[in-house]
Amino acid sequence: MGVREYDYIRGNTALAPERKIREAEKQREKQNKQKAKRAYEKKMNLLISGFTVGTIMFALGATTLFLDSKIHDYQKQLLILESNMKEEEDVNAAINVEMLKFASFDKIKSTAEEELGMVYPNSESTITIDMSKEYFSHLKTKENNKNNFLQKIMAAFN
Repeated sequence: MGVREYDYIRGNTALAPERKIREAEKQREKQNKQKAKRAYEKKMNLLISGFTVGTIMFALGATTLFLDSKIHDYQKQLLILESNMKEEEDVNAAINVEMLKFASFDKIKSTAEEELGMVYPNSESTITIDMSKEYFSHLKTKENNKNNFLQKIMAAFN
């Protein structure tokens, strides 16, 4: 071991006492602390990821249950509507049958004759009108006058 210049204390030839450096122990302690820290961080990351996965699974499960309950409600409403629709179709069919019964020619004829007192006209009770004559000629002239007046107004604006 060589004598170094800074080993002397104030010019004294005696060597400066040195303490044994425990660098190896410090390094081991440092490594152990780092290992413990990494293990702790790994454990925390595992807990956090587990909690995250659990939360996501809970949210998805709750959403699935909610949607299933909605589907169940919609199916229940659909069954109720279908039963109501079937009842209404039955009522409609009954009304159609009744309407066909009342719409038959024999029923109309019997109702007209019996309840309303209507009869088929005979030759004595009929009135004939000759349509070759113009019975409404006076109405046509009034319409023409209106058209002429309207045409005059339209002509004035043009």
